[in-house]
Amino acid sequence: MSVTPDATTPPAATGAGADPWILLGVPLDASPDDIRAAYARQLEALRAHAATGHPAGAEQLAAAHQAYRTLMALAAPASATPIEAALPPLALAVKFQTFLHQDNRFTGKGTVRVEGTRFEVEARLRRPFAFARRRWSFALAEVRNAARDGDLVTFVVVGQGKPWRAVLSFADGLEAGRFFARLPDTRDDGLLTLRDSHKDFQQRLAALDRGTPVTWGLLAANLLLYLVVGLAGGGWITAAPEVLARFGGNLGPLTTDGQWWRLLSATFLHGGLGHLLGNMVALTVFGRLAERIYGSAPFAACYLLCGLVGATATLIFHADAVGVGASGAIFGVIGLLLAFLAADREFLPPSARRQLFINWAIFAGYIFIQGMGKAGTDNAAHGAGLVAGLALGFIVGNPLRRVGGGIPLLSGRMGAGALLCGLVVLAGVLAAPRLEVDYRARRELVDIARRLGEVEKQLGDTGKRLTAPGGGGTPAELLQALRTTQDGYAGLERQVLQVRTQGSEMARRRDLLLRFIRLRQDGLRAIGQGVERDDQALVLAGSAYLKEATALVPEIIQPMNLRP
Repeated sequence: MSVTPDATTPPAATGAGADPWILLGVPLDASPDDIRAAYARQLEALRAHAATGHPAGAEQLAAAHQAYRTLMALAAPASATPIEAALPPLALAVKFQTFLHQDNRFTGKGTVRVEGTRFEVEARLRRPFAFARRRWSFALAEVRNAARDGDLVTFVVVGQGKPWRAVLSFADGLEAGRFFARLPDTRDDGLLTLRDSHKDFQQRLAALDRGTPVTWGLLAANLLLYLVVGLAGGGWITAAPEVLARFGGNLGPLTTDGQWWRLLSATFLHGGLGHLLGNMVALTVFGRLAERIYGSAPFAACYLLCGLVGATATLIFHADAVGVGASGAIFGVIGLLLAFLAADREFLPPSARRQLFINWAIFAGYIFIQGMGKAGTDNAAHGAGLVAGLALGFIVGNPLRRVGGGIPLLSGRMGAGALLCGLVVLAGVLAAPRLEVDYRARRELVDIARRLGEVEKQLGDTGKRLTAPGGGGTPAELLQALRTTQDGYAGLERQVLQVRTQGSEMARRRDLLLRFIRLRQDGLRAIGQGVERDDQALVLAGSAYLKEATALVPEIIQPMNLRP
């Protein structure tokens, strides 16, 4: 092509809107060789600017590349050699993921090399046990929907089975621009890059036009009860089981004694700070998504139903433990989402689907690791809640395929799901072991043992005061102290005699405590009589009773508290 209205060479200029001849600084009748040389000079100039600390000219680079393609097409329209073939090779270091986005084929660090009409990738596959780097070659003509954002370049490669949704992170914006400039601008609206798929997913969620008040309300309720239990002396890092039981923990003897509301209240209590934080993070991640998909009222119903089913499993498998925690209900929410993913494979893009599964795996792994070596980890509630969520999800169906979206709270499907969960809870309640009599006995004996310790401490403090050097304790004061302590023992003896037990273990512990109290009474009585009569034999006999009682202490102080 020969257009020569003016033989002068315009000064070089930059910018996406600049004339291509001006941008590359070539005359209107420049030959293909002149155009290549000018383009090479532009590349070197941009590299030199970057090396001296100037801002990366990625936009200028893209504009120069577009100008080069335009002028080459005009200068050699019939050339059989593709324009890309005339460009110099380009090799750059890359990473195949960022903190928020991950490439769906490669992982870690690698290199990318563009030469001619193809580009080559050297990287490690995103597969288990794929530790070695390998090389793969792709045609530039197979690249679709290329986009650049700072030092990040995303695109889709088709033509080799499953599309490769690439996420390439470069050292800086200039290198990202140099690579992006070599990619074709072919668009295919049917294909989404990973970044586009995330944006598309957020747009779909926004189109639902639903808030998440139930999730935030559940978070507030759990946090409020944690603060109440802590302020009541239950503990902040690890909560005391007896305090949790007092505030509504799912303890079999109390629950099966007519306090069925504990099956629900226990889902809002937690065994400590770590327990609370882990569950609340999971509730935020999974609960907000499920609520926006299913609607607030159906989500609340499913959450509570799954919590009831999980608490029922606790009642069956851990009847003598204080069951607390929202994890059964949260596993139910996970089951609800898994059922939705099986029913609708279009709403969630592959990247969001994979991220959801990763989040679930992290949560499940956290629960498993937290429970290693802990008897209190309630996997029965986790499994029952998950199964309940799956069942509810499959029963209510896909809410997004209904007119207006969502599942009506009073629909037949929701009713069927609630009926199924109700039958499961009823069957579990009937199958749960009844331990109410022994539990009450244990609780009463624990309380008596605590008060016995207070009496013993008072006696010890009085004895030290009266027998201390220079203390000047008179026999009359000693006798008064002994009588006061005996009165305390007599009151405790009456309380022990009122304890009714059913099991042999609690009966043995009651008799042991009763024997200890009576030995202490006999010992103090003999010592008091010995002091009054000045009879050393009675004092020695009393001391023998006290020694015999002391020998029972190791067995008495064995824990009778509830298991956490």
